[in-house]
Amino acid sequence: MGTGKQGPLGPNQRWSARRKRDAVLRLLQGEPLDTLSRELGVEVYRLEDRRKQALMGMETALKKRKGDPLSEELMIAEDAERIARGA
Repeated sequence: MGTGKQGPLGPNQRWSARRKRDAVLRLLQGEPLDTLSRELGVEVYRLEDRRKQALMGMETALKKRKGDPLSEELMIAEDAERIARGA
């Protein structure tokens, strides 16, 4: 998954989503926040914010349903009615 050690970025370089994800995964795996901050050259508050965002995103994803059974039944009934009318 590419969670190897990475150093700070150079001037005018931007963090990719993959690099942010890897840093958050390292935090979630128990690496000390201050150590990671120094290694990556990123402020502690930024790493904390990214961790919070990742946890909120995971929570949202886990709350989603694969589909609402009632709305699926309604769509099937509407399609059947349309077919019966010949539309």
